[in-house]
Amino acid sequence: MTVPIEEALSNAVESAETISNVEVMKYVVSDAEKIAQNLWPKAEKQEMNQTMSPADIGREAWRKVNEAEAKPSPRYIITRNEILENDRHPISGVWFERRVIELPDGDRVEGVFPRFESVFDAKIPKAMYLCPDRIQFKECNIQLAQEIDNNPELRAKFSEEQIEQIHEGIYDGTAPDGYVWHHDAEAGKLQLVDSETHAITGHTGGRSIWGGGSDNR
Repeated sequence: MTVPIEEALSNAVESAETISNVEVMKYVVSDAEKIAQNLWPKAEKQEMNQTMSPADIGREAWRKVNEAEAKPSPRYIITRNEILENDRHPISGVWFERRVIELPDGDRVEGVFPRFESVFDAKIPKAMYLCPDRIQFKECNIQLAQEIDNNPELRAKFSEEQIEQIHEGIYDGTAPDGYVWHHDAEAGKLQLVDSETHAITGHTGGRSIWGGGSDNR
């Protein structure tokens, strides 16, 4: 079973990985360590199945801090519509925010990217990162078709004609009517989003960040 101390560790580690400011990160993990110290006697008293002590949590969380200190700061890149940081696109309403992205080679970049409303997120293998769109989209359609077969709620979002198009897309790489496969800034992540919204929302996509640029399309 999940116990409070394990949750504290998980939260500390996740926070340490997402906060780019090391000094702020230190406060986060320090607080998590204090929480764990307070919870430990309760866990022992309740005879919970506990394999981690507060010291374990502290060591793991601070290890994340030390790793972050050893990494160089992310390189800022200029992105399309970066002026919309923490704001919505005036026409499409898509939210733009600053994100730190880890590239396939381990380097990190920072920029302002859109958060499209996605019907389905696909994750392509690293070996496909530089492949043409058609190859990537075929893989995305395979994953989407498999999920539709097992997820009635997702299936209900598509018409029978669109479902047929998804299966056809396994062979020709096309998206169902009304949708397009969007390269998210996160490496390997592609999202099925509304095609019109995508078209009117100028942005820097993942193809430019981790997919080799437009020459690889």
